Amino acid sequence: MRNIFKIIVGVLAIIGGLVSAVVIFILFAYYMGDKDLLNRNCDWSETAHTWIDENENGFWDKDEKPLAGVQFVIDDVNFDHLLPLEAVSDKNGKAKLFLFPIDCNVNKAKILLYAITPDGYKPTTSWRIVVPIDVVAGIQSGDFQFGFVKR
Repeated sequence: MRNIFKIIVGVLAIIGGLVSAVVIFILFAYYMGDKDLLNRNCDWSETAHTWIDENENGFWDKDEKPLAGVQFVIDDVNFDHLLPLEAVSDKNGKAKLFLFPIDCNVNKAKILLYAITPDGYKPTTSWRIVVPIDVVAGIQSGDFQFGFVKR
């Protein structure tokens, strides 16, 4: 019975900590001038694709395999006081990219997407993409593809 009590107290402590962190964040953002924090959705997300570009043509052909483990860095370079976010491609060659533009003002955002070339490979496409503002604003979808070939 004491173990169940300890588990319940532990779970309540974790929930209380998370609720406290969210409340502190909202109060801090409000205090810093972000009065509309609760009424907006300003996250940005897209998917990047990686593959082994055996024929080195820069296009993912049907017979080419996905490449897992490619690390991506997503950086809003206009706000260099924030740490860049990272993602890694899965076994299907897909990496889910996320970013939260400052003040939800996409007009101020300049997002760069970097694919870190895995050891033993070289890129067959650009390893860096400037994300178009229409993609950041959600007006259109991005198609971020990165091909690599073994050295």
